Amino acid sequence: MMTDLHFQEFFKDRFVLHEQAQSIMSEMTHVHKMSKLNSRPRNLLIIALAGAGKTALVNAFISEHGILGSTDQNSIVSVQMPAVATEKGVMLAFLEEFNIDFVRTHTLEALTKVFRNIVKDTGLSLIVIDEFNNLFAAPKNKVLGILNILKWIGNEFHIPIVALGTNVSNRLLTYDSQFRERYKVSTIDAWSDGENFRNFVFTFLEQLPGKDDRKIDERTFKLLLSLTSRTTNDVISVLAHSAYEHYNGPKAKKFNTVLKDVAKRDGYLN
Repeated sequence: MMTDLHFQEFFKDRFVLHEQAQSIMSEMTHVHKMSKLNSRPRNLLIIALAGAGKTALVNAFISEHGILGSTDQNSIVSVQMPAVATEKGVMLAFLEEFNIDFVRTHTLEALTKVFRNIVKDTGLSLIVIDEFNNLFAAPKNKVLGILNILKWIGNEFHIPIVALGTNVSNRLLTYDSQFRERYKVSTIDAWSDGENFRNFVFTFLEQLPGKDDRKIDERTFKLLLSLTSRTTNDVISVLAHSAYEHYNGPKAKKFNTVLKDVAKRDGYLN
């Protein structure tokens, strides 16, 4: 019998991308590859609901296309926008990904000089910024200052930026006309019923133990869409915990029944 710990170990590194996320990964690849051919690289703003799978998307992209400090000069840095962002705070977030933490007392001008040297040494080729919507916690003058830093990075180094955030992030493009012109906006929506959603469910459940004892029928799909937020993370959580409880519980209990019980809880595990 599989223990809770073993189940979590089996599950933790597995994810399935929404069909739209797969398309956006292709857009990220295009932005990355084309950056050196444009004097002002095109950027990408990815809008998604909380739990739509942004983190999985970023992890999958970085795993496929290069990591910080890679020997092929194809470095990608991924940061989270500070909760209360400032120009200096954003620059420090970039530098900390390079394990540079001795510059906190320096001026913004000094930080940009360090950043310039880092770009030359590492071949930095893409910056990914998650929680882009955190910018709304900053005063407007700070927001404009941060947007100017991001424009400077594009102009000076031809490094594209992929930003990810909730739907309010789209409003940030209205702060600056130049900023708006340089970003394409793509969206990851919640799931709806159809062939892609059903393939997604089948694909995910096929990775989990006990698949021979589970019956996936019309009711399963309807339950998932009616009892969850229909985001990737929520659907996966319900499926994973339902499969775990079904695998470890009485075999006479139908998978649909377990799934319904799990989805109605405030928190999935007993």
